[in-house]
Amino acid sequence: MGPDTESSRFPDALIAWQTTPLAGTQRMLRATAERNGSAVIVCVGGEVDASNEPEWEHLLTSMADAAVPPGPFVVDVRDLDFIGASAYAMLASEAERCKHRGVRLCLVSTRPETARAVAACGLGQLLPVETTLEAALSQLTGEVL
Repeated sequence: MGPDTESSRFPDALIAWQTTPLAGTQRMLRATAERNGSAVIVCVGGEVDASNEPEWEHLLTSMADAAVPPGPFVVDVRDLDFIGASAYAMLASEAERCKHRGVRLCLVSTRPETARAVAACGLGQLLPVETTLEAALSQLTGEVL
């Protein structure tokens, strides 16, 4: 299942997204997105692995496109149970694409392994990781929230 098409007609509406798990598995990707002015905040849950990489890529691309410079585009992964290595690569690719459009991308995660994975891949400058949504928004906008 893709984005709720009725909600996507209204730019400031909450958009819900959920993939259908593969037969015999419980793995799925869930997401909600909210647009607030030029910012887009996406909160994701479930798992991102090889079974739903195309949906993950589509979600990132379509939601990043909704962010208007200066953005930001915030991806909150605190509710993800698993994120595969290729999902980080897609985040890095999207962050680079956003950067060229004048939009900053930031991750939100309270799991130390997320920040470790980003740092181990040498993506710390491209994919900053904050522990709260407020910190991510203030880091990207320069405002203290």
